[in-house]
Amino acid sequence: MTENDIRAITAALEQGYRVELTKEADGSITIRTVTRKKVKVQ
Repeated sequence: MTENDIRAITAALEQGYRVELTKEADGSITIRTVTRKKVKVQ
């Protein structure tokens, strides 16, 4: 991972996002933000 990747991850975490790192088939790493919402059940 590059310094730019680490800065992007840190910025997302500081904004309150969850971050997911996924290793792709070609060996690269994909960075995603993850949001979770509560499902209302009556």
